[in-house]
Amino acid sequence: MGKTAFRFGYAALALLALGAAATGHMIVQEIGEALAVGWTTADGEAAAARSHG
Repeated sequence: MGKTAFRFGYAALALLALGAAATGHMIVQEIGEALAVGWTTADGEAAAARSHG
């Protein structure tokens, strides 16, 4: 009984870690995309400001 419970707990922990890793990856991806959009927007504004001189 103890071994089965231990295995079940270990499997649950592994699934939890996997879910957290997947969620973390998604969050990092979202932040990365938001930053990329922010950078390109700022870049575009700076280029427009430069061209207007």
